[in-house]
Amino acid sequence: MINLIDTKLFKLLHDRTSSEKELYKELHYFFDELTRCYSSKKELCQALKEYQKAFVILFLLESKIKDSTPCKRWKEHRFHFIKSLKLLLEYEMEVIEYLFENDEYIDSNQIKALYQWTGTKTDLIELAYALHENQTINHGNIPIEKFTQDFAAFFGINITNSSRFFINIKQRKTESRTTFLDTLAKILNKRMIKDDEK
Repeated sequence: MINLIDTKLFKLLHDRTSSEKELYKELHYFFDELTRCYSSKKELCQALKEYQKAFVILFLLESKIKDSTPCKRWKEHRFHFIKSLKLLLEYEMEVIEYLFENDEYIDSNQIKALYQWTGTKTDLIELAYALHENQTINHGNIPIEKFTQDFAAFFGINITNSSRFFINIKQRKTESRTTFLDTLAKILNKRMIKDDEK
């Protein structure tokens, strides 16, 4: 379990000169750590304490930004990242409390798979949601949560509450929010063009 307030993202949030691009990149990595698997009640307790501490730091930083730039706070890009991050932390704390109360934790090392997913969990969920929305699997007649869990398990990954990841995807502020799918399309088209030139 990493110390969230010592991450590069938190350092950038405290830096008035940090760019939106830098913050978005680090938020992506941060979210992957935030939505990890938990293998014991002890780990759940540690994570909850860490998230509570990070939430307080964000609350104080948000207040500081509001006080220092009262007229421009809505234009301050750090302010929007802090608000989004607070929402993610709140949701994640609710998830942890639920997992703790219901003894739902899985040792991800016990999951065996023939293939290994080497991208981010967020990318995997983006792909899974696209397949589900396109009704490519079982004509879409499968609950999205069940499908994402099974899809992730195929690659040896345990994912619960995939909606956490989907919230992060929906909150992207890029021109296209489907960044992973867009990259896949570009790479495949590039490959076909290359093959045509042979």
